[in-house]
Amino acid sequence: RLCAELWLRLLPQDATKASVLAEYWKHAGFALTTRLWLFALHTNKAIEPDIIVDSLLALPTEDFWAHRKEVMELLRDRTSNATPAKLEQLVARILAGPALPQEPEPEVKQRIHDSYIWGKRPPETAAFLA
Repeated sequence: RLCAELWLRLLPQDATKASVLAEYWKHAGFALTTRLWLFALHTNKAIEPDIIVDSLLALPTEDFWAHRKEVMELLRDRTSNATPAKLEQLVARILAGPALPQEPEPEVKQRIHDSYIWGKRPPETAAFLA
């Protein structure tokens, strides 16, 4: 939280340095720095909605679904004015859902099986039932 608060103080004083720091967070490769980068996207109102959408689309699938709070805040607060084409891409990404593990654990496999039997999952999940 301290890093986020310090970044908020830096932004109005030197937006260029704040952007450089946010880019560092983006590429650092840690869950915490990814969350800080998403926070920076959310709070920097100078970033256009289409750029926000592009940033969300560029996130690795695992990060997109792992950082739900930050992603949901961006979806709620920063994407409504994006172009329709960008929003369609974002909707497609959300509808694609998270990646399923190659070999689900027995409990997960049972839930997939149960959902498939009751018609709640698409047929492509049948491969996990074998």
